[in-house]
Amino acid sequence: MMITLAEYAAVHGKAPVSVRQMIARGSLRTAEKVAGNWMIDADEPYPDNRRKGDGFEMRHGMYVVDEIAYPKGAIIPVYVRIGADWYRKEKSLLGISPTNPAPTWTPNPFRNGTRKEPLAWLFAIDVYGCVPRDTDHVRKHTGRSVTTAELDRIREKTGMKPLGERESVRGAHYGPEYAFTIREAFYELEDDETAQRLADGLRRLGIEADHCMPRTIGIRID
Repeated sequence: MMITLAEYAAVHGKAPVSVRQMIARGSLRTAEKVAGNWMIDADEPYPDNRRKGDGFEMRHGMYVVDEIAYPKGAIIPVYVRIGADWYRKEKSLLGISPTNPAPTWTPNPFRNGTRKEPLAWLFAIDVYGCVPRDTDHVRKHTGRSVTTAELDRIREKTGMKPLGERESVRGAHYGPEYAFTIREAFYELEDDETAQRLADGLRRLGIEADHCMPRTIGIRID
């Protein structure tokens, strides 16, 4: 049910001017003008209640979020999407500070499309205390294994020398439920530039590869 601005202010014990300020900020999402008067859904909570950050899902002391991004022209303000809503996440130095500030609800900061590339998740974990909701997130963003035929062609073309194999755990930094294991083979190339160029080329093909040490490349083989 829609009620007038004055009625909404009275219900929440606020001055009408405070409600107008919330409308101007975009904080009251159901507010609309009808015949020149502001009408607001009676069931919409006053935004102050949203900013407390109560009831967010957490894992390992970190907030579970669906997306992290920040607007063009700004580096400090970081925004997280939880479900359909956007929140501002203040900086938290995990491991140094015992507190992890709760996200603060905000109108969609990207309604005008002013978005930079999504923030790196590892940075989001370390600095902002947020993890992705999808526990398969790391697995989905890890490249595929190289095929035997592909590996034979690469070895023939580059002359790289085998150094050994090992199992590598990915995603453990996010929490144990994100972790999974891959197997990597390591090869030495003639120079560092060639190793870097080869790793970049394999990643463009969707193959998991790392230029992990000078003149050395690791390639997923499992």
